[in-house]
Amino acid sequence: MTLRKSIAFALLIFSALFLPAQNLAEFSIKKVTLEDGLSQGSNYFRYEDSLGYLWISANDAVNRFDGKEVKVYNLNRYFDNCPNLAQAYGIAEDDATNIYFGSRLGLYCYTREKGVFSLISVFKDKDNQLTMPFGFWDHRIWFFNNRFEVSSYDVRTKKIQFFIQLSLPEIPSVHVYNQTPSKSFYQSFPKIIKGQAWFCTEKKVLQLDLKTKQVSEPISQGNIGSDMSFNSFYFNEENENLLFTSSKGLIRYSCKDKTISVQKELDNLSLKSCLSAVANEKTLMVLKPSGLTLFNLKTGKKFYESLKKTTYYTFGFDKNGRLWFCDDGKGQVIFDFNPSLIQKVSSEKMSIGVASINPINENEFLLNSNFIWQKNINKIEKTTGLLATLTNFRTSYDSIHKGIWLFADASVAKKVFYFLDEHKNLTAFGNAEVLQKLGKIQDMKSVSPDVILIACEGGLFLFNKAQNIFEAVKNQKQKNAFFINPLSENRFAISYINGDMLLFKIEGQAKLIFQRALLPGKQSFYLQEDRKKQQFWVATNNGLFLLDKNFNILKTFDADCGMAGTYIYGLLLDEAGAVWASHQRGLSSVSSSTHQVINYDLNDGVQDWDFNNRAFCKTKDGTLYFGGGSGFNYFKPPLQRFSNYQPKLYIDEIKVNSKFYQPQQNPDFLTKIELLRSENNISIKTGIVDLQNAASYKVAYRLNKGKWNYLSKGSEINYSSLSPATYVLELGIYDKFSNKIKLQKKLQFHIEAHFYEKIWFWAFLSILITGLLFYTSNQRKLARQKGKFLQRLEIERERNKITTDLHDDLGASLSSLQINSAVAQKLFDKNPAEAKKILKKIEAQAKSISENIGDIIWSLKPSKGEFMSLNTRIKKITSEILGSTDIHYKIKIDPTFETEISDFSARKNIILICKESLNNILKHSKATKVNLNIYKTDTSFIIEISDNGLGFTAGKTEGNGLVNIKKRTKELCGEVEIGQQDGTIIKINIPRIREF
Repeated sequence: MTLRKSIAFALLIFSALFLPAQNLAEFSIKKVTLEDGLSQGSNYFRYEDSLGYLWISANDAVNRFDGKEVKVYNLNRYFDNCPNLAQAYGIAEDDATNIYFGSRLGLYCYTREKGVFSLISVFKDKDNQLTMPFGFWDHRIWFFNNRFEVSSYDVRTKKIQFFIQLSLPEIPSVHVYNQTPSKSFYQSFPKIIKGQAWFCTEKKVLQLDLKTKQVSEPISQGNIGSDMSFNSFYFNEENENLLFTSSKGLIRYSCKDKTISVQKELDNLSLKSCLSAVANEKTLMVLKPSGLTLFNLKTGKKFYESLKKTTYYTFGFDKNGRLWFCDDGKGQVIFDFNPSLIQKVSSEKMSIGVASINPINENEFLLNSNFIWQKNINKIEKTTGLLATLTNFRTSYDSIHKGIWLFADASVAKKVFYFLDEHKNLTAFGNAEVLQKLGKIQDMKSVSPDVILIACEGGLFLFNKAQNIFEAVKNQKQKNAFFINPLSENRFAISYINGDMLLFKIEGQAKLIFQRALLPGKQSFYLQEDRKKQQFWVATNNGLFLLDKNFNILKTFDADCGMAGTYIYGLLLDEAGAVWASHQRGLSSVSSSTHQVINYDLNDGVQDWDFNNRAFCKTKDGTLYFGGGSGFNYFKPPLQRFSNYQPKLYIDEIKVNSKFYQPQQNPDFLTKIELLRSENNISIKTGIVDLQNAASYKVAYRLNKGKWNYLSKGSEINYSSLSPATYVLELGIYDKFSNKIKLQKKLQFHIEAHFYEKIWFWAFLSILITGLLFYTSNQRKLARQKGKFLQRLEIERERNKITTDLHDDLGASLSSLQINSAVAQKLFDKNPAEAKKILKKIEAQAKSISENIGDIIWSLKPSKGEFMSLNTRIKKITSEILGSTDIHYKIKIDPTFETEISDFSARKNIILICKESLNNILKHSKATKVNLNIYKTDTSFIIEISDNGLGFTAGKTEGNGLVNIKKRTKELCGEVEIGQQDGTIIKINIPRIREF
């Protein structure tokens, strides 16, 4: 046993020899709880996969954590024709990154490429399908059940193979309610190490060779001792050691050299009957019923101890060396031993925030006026002696005297300000009677070894420390001096409450000379001088101002420039020239060369959102300190992240028109999607997986090489009403420290256009329209040519008709006129009476010839612009024929008649029909009334001429008048209807559309 103890001690020392020096006591504690998205706070299994995700089982669902957000797999769409997975028992991963979960129903497989779960039945006993995977080896997922029947699932052939049943007592129940308080079943779950499966039960540890089926018992009662029990075991991959908690102490088994060692205590803590223990190269954690203890393996000393009963279980380290475990019912707890970018010290022990922080010496800092923080042990203690009585005193560091001034209101009697040196000696100064006149003191700085400049309600005063004399600065322009900012060349920038910042210079024997106002009209507080660049940074209540050497504004930094907060509480310049500002929204830094603004928030470790005014300082090693309401932060720029993780961007969900796109396909594997015209509203949910620093990165995205945009936590990429086109969405990770975007993914989506939105359609339509226009143009041209041809034909026809009419009517009349003239001439001397009759006949013939010629000439005139229209002509001839008789006549003509009858042949025939009808009435009817009515129907014009005369005698042969009427009506393509009803009625139907 002594040999084993020696081996254990040697292993402990050896494992610590090569560890870098680190103050593990400065670790931070983080949590992942229901507020962060966990579905439930009791998590019995946890697995970090090869892609960097952390899978966490809960009683109600499986959870996946990417370092920033939790995804809960509790919806039906995640499960392919199988029940939803609730409590998982064991988690394993194959070489294709698919994840396997044990359950009471069988083996669940999460296929990474599909993004869904499927259920595999593995055991023949249908009533007992409890399956618990514990590792992957030789292309197979290995699992067991409560009877320790070990089987495997070949991921290539999809076959189940029974392997062996171990001679271990059956597990009565795996349900959490039937477990011991230590949850030993979950903390001693089997593991595969280089083809060897390890099983740990309360009384026995077995090693199973997964090739030969050989079972051995490396840690037995014989080589350790009798009556031994086990609670948990853990495999340290870094040194390939197995760590068992037992009733004998901590047992280490080296998988390299097969050695065993037992350690019973460490730093006066008994290691017997520990509930759990885990270790890496730096840290050992042991859990006992009394609480949790952490050891630094370099020193072998405890650096953290929680002496209270806990419900902690399922311990393990991640790839960054952080300790994870479950706090039952509350979720996951993370102990981060890596140096934080920004160190945080809580002021919980002070019961108040940190209103001021100043260095006493290299290790000790004065917080407010009566607390001291010891940096080397990270401990805050209340001051003692006289210093403990100086409550509510203000403090200011004096770089000349290497100490701290402490001062209070003038209402405090006697000596009211002190000086604290680096040895914590207090020296009192001042005179109550004089100091009361100063009012409230706000700041004190040395301007020389003997003279102190005081900023107070009364303005500025000089205090000669050697002579104990106060003197007001002459020619002061403002009261209520607030803060003294020392500058080069013996200058001081003094800020005032509700006043301008004023620049003074020390001349001679501490004589303060006013030079100028800085940033007039702005409430300025602090000023830092960049001597290398000869520039000045000024903190105001509305951001930062960068001034040149002549105090002219070069640039303003506010919310528009990306600063998270603009009411500046503290201002410091680091060694690289970057300026740091505390404000109401955390911390911000601005690069003096690139002017890049970086904001730091709770995810980066700031003590709280809000900081305190004047609570800042910088030590000679370049470390910056800022105090706030919940403590203070300190860090030494430049800040550099430590992590073994590489951030990776992933696409978690794609929705099209609010519906999931291809639910059976993992969207992270998509590079191109095809969409219909109506599918033009797209929503994409992305994330960044990095268990250490995911929260400090941002998702950057842009569409078609446009401007980069950044996603805030919980938001999605949304595009709505997209036009048909091909789009390329670029996704990257923005790192605020480098101010660069690392492109990681491209997703192309094509929205199909309607056929009428495509180029080919418009090309075809253009050709078609052009063809139609060309065809129409040609048709119109042909129609015009045909019209002209028909017009010429019509003119020719009318010419021939006129010629015929002239030949038939006028020719005959002229011949008759010639014959009658000859006869009259012969009878003139022989029979004057008969000659006179022939002359009258010649007169009538001449008149008839004149009228016929007039009708022909009138009919040849165009209708537009003619002196006498068709309607007027009809009325005129009616008046000429009937006007001098006793016949009473009425005329009614449709106004559109004359506009639609335009060809001269029709006009002539209508006139002659009317004239012939009226002459017949006059000669033969003996009528006293005549009605001439012309009206139209849908297809025809009706000429209706009626009288109340004698009518026709039956059987009498038609005269020339009726024959001419019918002839002319036929030429109009019309019809004649002659009837008798209280006289004679003639109806002539003329089609409105006629073909000649």
